[in-house]
Amino acid sequence: MRGGSGGSTGKVELGARGTIPRTPTKEDFDRVGEQMMDMLDWNSRAEIIKFLEDKIKSRTISGTQYRKLVIILDQFKPEEKVINEPEVEVTVSEDIQHAFRNWKNSKVYK
Repeated sequence: MRGGSGGSTGKVELGARGTIPRTPTKEDFDRVGEQMMDMLDWNSRAEIIKFLEDKIKSRTISGTQYRKLVIILDQFKPEEKVINEPEVEVTVSEDIQHAFRNWKNSKVYK
């Protein structure tokens, strides 16, 4: 044991301690694209998106390649759009509107 602040031991280690992430290539993009195209006939859009997200997590494809594949997927299996039907306005007769507007001023309720 040394007294004081306990400075460095003076040893220097060479070499990288961290891992270097894998860089996806064009061949990876082509291979995943072919797999995606094979899935189009039998799988739903959600399943194909999940497949592509799994490929990103495993670093098989990059985020840019993922976005390109989703654009291709949009051409073959577009996302279903929900159509909101417009609400129909209900008209109320003038007599009923007059009664509701003036019910506080009515002598019947006092």
